[in-house]
Amino acid sequence: MKLGVMADTHNNISIIEKAVALFNEMDVTLVVHAGDFRSPYAIEPLADLNCLVMGVFGNNDLRRERELTEAFEDIGIVIPSYRNHASIAHKGRGIAVTHYPRFAIPIAERGTHDIVVYGHSHRINHQVYTHTDSEKRETLLLNPGATGSKRARCSTAAVVDLETLFTKIYRL
Repeated sequence: MKLGVMADTHNNISIIEKAVALFNEMDVTLVVHAGDFRSPYAIEPLADLNCLVMGVFGNNDLRRERELTEAFEDIGIVIPSYRNHASIAHKGRGIAVTHYPRFAIPIAERGTHDIVVYGHSHRINHQVYTHTDSEKRETLLLNPGATGSKRARCSTAAVVDLETLFTKIYRL
């Protein structure tokens, strides 16, 4: 069971299509998008995913939330940007998704979720927090880098094994 992770696609359709092909090839069971789609047409390629997609809005999505929400209606779940983060339970894992590191880091530190995904910085970040309250638990904090930004050195997406939390970053 695998989770596909992407962020900051910024209307780059050809790269979004490559990410969709990767996720389908890897048989991911859920894709999360940590915001900055930019336009409704950047959501259309996500309809080709063989799984559910869940996303949040980023700072570049604020002016087009209604249009982006409508584009998402038939393919998955999108959470408005006025919320700090979205949460989903999937295959026994609690997953939090936000666009901003300022929300993601405290969630990971608290240990309320198994996986915390964010974007915004366009920089890959992979950290594991170990929580030793009543039992030893781990939280994966993950920024997959910029999937489609033309400003990034390379376009990336991530695949997470939901059983082990092993994460691999893929260049697209």
